Amino acid sequence: MSRNLVGGPQPVSGDLALNVEKAGEGDSARYELFVHWTSNFRVDIKAGQSLIVSADGREFVFTAAKKDVRRDSSCDVGPCMYDERAYYPATADQIRAIASASDVLVEITGSKRTIQRQYTETNTENFRDFVRKYLPQGTG
Repeated sequence: MSRNLVGGPQPVSGDLALNVEKAGEGDSARYELFVHWTSNFRVDIKAGQSLIVSADGREFVFTAAKKDVRRDSSCDVGPCMYDERAYYPATADQIRAIASASDVLVEITGSKRTIQRQYTETNTENFRDFVRKYLPQGTG
């Protein structure tokens, strides 16, 4: 899944995408949540526990390794644009819980600020599509 903008495009305040990725097959399959922040202000996503997803009131806290947090910026023309990415290991059960929730809040914490965004119908449907395609019942 890619370009799952949480809360839809936010050109003034910045775009927060929460995607899910699968690597491997069968018993060796692994899953990661991938956060991508783009804006004219920095969050400086922290390594460690920096992603919280609340799904119907159930809180999931995800941890990114230092090597899995990346930052880039471009200040060549106009205001600076910041591009931050972080990968968080997740279980199939966590992904299913997020996909089945009707109320999802995503919070990403950095050293500069914390960003919160509410899921839209599109976000929910993107996660549900991923579950239907890659997490058939009984796996993970």
